[in-house]
Amino acid sequence: LMRIWKKNKKELAVPTLLFFIPLVVFNFNYFDLGQSSDFQIHFNNGIKYEQLGDYAKAEEEYILAEQVFPYSASLVNNLGFVQYRLGKYDKSAESYERAIKNQSDFAPAYNNYGLLMQQVGKKDSAITLFKKAVEYHDYENGEINDLGRVYGNIADIYEQQQLLDSSFEYHFKAVSTKVTHWKVYSKAAAFYARYEQYELSDSLFIRARRLHDLDAGDLFNWGLSNIERKQYSFGLSKMFKAVKTDPSLYQAYYVIAVSYEQNEFPKDSIMKYIDLTMQYNPTFQPIIDLKNRVMKK
Repeated sequence: LMRIWKKNKKELAVPTLLFFIPLVVFNFNYFDLGQSSDFQIHFNNGIKYEQLGDYAKAEEEYILAEQVFPYSASLVNNLGFVQYRLGKYDKSAESYERAIKNQSDFAPAYNNYGLLMQQVGKKDSAITLFKKAVEYHDYENGEINDLGRVYGNIADIYEQQQLLDSSFEYHFKAVSTKVTHWKVYSKAAAFYARYEQYELSDSLFIRARRLHDLDAGDLFNWGLSNIERKQYSFGLSKMFKAVKTDPSLYQAYYVIAVSYEQNEFPKDSIMKYIDLTMQYNPTFQPIIDLKNRVMKK
């Protein structure tokens, strides 16, 4: 079983992207800044649709707001974010560049633009943008969770580049900033688990759980680390919670199936989770290999 985990660990791990959360409360009174009510109406409508997950409508409203007043970095950053969600990467990049042009020290736009660059494979550009977000963080009045998010995103890139010392450094920075955002801790916890620093990983997952209910990806990553240590009861319990939270998390069904095979469960029990994995990802090679192995028994 250990050979299976080592071979497929990177493919199995559920990643976490830490965006700066776009404005969910409109705190500025743009009447005081001489802006029209139309700007405020469209901006607030955009936020409302974004919260509902209707990114297309949010984009429409943000564009209308920008047409009224094109100089708000917060607005254009939000526009870039929903365009990213819609897969409009070129448009998203243009929006983030306008946000930075509007306010050259607007840290959230640098972070979110960095995530876009990471998504399209421009890792060096992503690192540069993330470090700009650190540079322009408001250390006196800024949100400390934002700084923790940026450190975590830098750590991701360094891990992808196999610069593990740097990745360890930035994950440590992320969890040492006294953040209160649970995802910063669970993200670092998954990283440390991948490199078998299980005691530290467990402590960070516990800290994350104290702050917020873990989501399906976190439960999966923690459960996988349990199973790597042959702590099957703890690991499988988390896997079942993960698929209850997100029934489409095929990696969890795969891990359950492999664990059942390793522990000599009946063939029917193993096949149940093989079939569930293939229902959501029929081309996932590890589950194809497992099915072939089980069918030969």
